[in-house]
Amino acid sequence: MKKNDYGIGEVTHLTGVTVKQLRYWEDKEFIPEPARIVCGERAYRR
Repeated sequence: MKKNDYGIGEVTHLTGVTVKQLRYWEDKEFIPEPARIVCGERAYRR
């Protein structure tokens, strides 16, 4: 991941939002779908 990229665990820790809630928001398109790194993990950006 790049310097400004965050994994889903880091995002949940920093924001207090659960993984389930983030994925729900992505599914409903309330937030943009994050980029995916080579192994398929989500990479959230600032």
